[in-house]
Amino acid sequence: MEVVSLYELNKYLKQVIALNFSESLWVKAEITQCRYSRGHYYLELVEKSKETDTVLAQSSAVIWAGDALRIEKTLSEPILKFLQSGAEVKLLVDPDFHERYGLKLVVRDIDQEFTIGQLEIKRREALDQLIREGLMGINKSAYLPPVLQKIAIISSPTAAGFKDFMDQLHNNAYGLKFHSTLFESAMQGEYVEKDILHQISVIEKADFDCIVIIRGGGSRMDLSDFDSYGIGKAIALAPIPVLTGIGHEIDRSIADEVAHTSLKTPTAVAEYIIAKALEFISNLQDLVDNINMISSNHILNQQTIINRLRYQMTVAQFQYIKEASNKLSTYQVQLQQNVGAFFWKKESEIQQLKKQLSLLDYKSVLKRGYSITVQDNRMIQHINQIQPDKAILTRLEGGQIISDIKEITHD
Repeated sequence: MEVVSLYELNKYLKQVIALNFSESLWVKAEITQCRYSRGHYYLELVEKSKETDTVLAQSSAVIWAGDALRIEKTLSEPILKFLQSGAEVKLLVDPDFHERYGLKLVVRDIDQEFTIGQLEIKRREALDQLIREGLMGINKSAYLPPVLQKIAIISSPTAAGFKDFMDQLHNNAYGLKFHSTLFESAMQGEYVEKDILHQISVIEKADFDCIVIIRGGGSRMDLSDFDSYGIGKAIALAPIPVLTGIGHEIDRSIADEVAHTSLKTPTAVAEYIIAKALEFISNLQDLVDNINMISSNHILNQQTIINRLRYQMTVAQFQYIKEASNKLSTYQVQLQQNVGAFFWKKESEIQQLKKQLSLLDYKSVLKRGYSITVQDNRMIQHINQIQPDKAILTRLEGGQIISDIKEITHD
């Protein structure tokens, strides 16, 4: 058997790959890791089983700095947004085998439509699952106080949307005071879901009127983190209402769909909270005014009403007694008539039932020419119930017969 060195084997494999992959080809995979260094992007790619989520294949890939700059010019988003962990991508690659470093896929292009399409598919699947589980309207039915005083905010402290929200809420022109607490969370990237789920669980143990999830505007890919099933379920099952202001005008994320109230921007959320407080104050003042007016009118009208009622009560009392006496006489006559008819009807029904029961009596059945077969004090209804080694008793009109079995014949 021929023995070759490892270098010779790898050199041969390099030639085989070069000969069989003379042109670039498209590869679909999921990114598990992306590392940036000196303009280059180093990726770890996997393909997983849809049924078991186990890894079926794994490979390393690289986007050299020159290719990265060229590719980014063709994309609608910065290239790094397509290279996040968990992203499903379609890459144009050249398989490259090095004698020392092994196989590596050199990325020449990225199909952004595929990645965006996969995000929409995942969004649809997550939304369908929430619908199947009946979670869509749960948070919408949570009680929303007329005034939201204690507000839990989930956001990034450095986000422009958070600063806009705080300024609008606490520096309002009406001098309204609100108590807000920030629960810090990533608003973009792989930690969004983990952070939001953790903060919702923390808020649930405290005393707040509502949860506000806010971030500034962004592209479709920026906001795709809020299309996760996990975030949707956590918001839906939150015991207090969730208000979202995720800063996009056109698309609605899953977080928006399941939230109690969805608004376009963080500023709009603050305006909504202020508007509710102003509405409550206005309604309260209207109630005070109405109470004062009603009380005055009520006092003025009561004396007139009392006098009128006194006269009406005197007249009505006499009339009521007269009508009641006439009705009582009528009811007595009707009662006597109805009781007699009732007992006559029931007697007829009893006689009819007696006739029906007599027809069902076994003696009547025997008189009509039928017989009853019994073995071991058990009525035989089917030939398979008969035990050949025991006698049977046959009851007929006028008596019974005890017989030994000689033969059993089946239909």
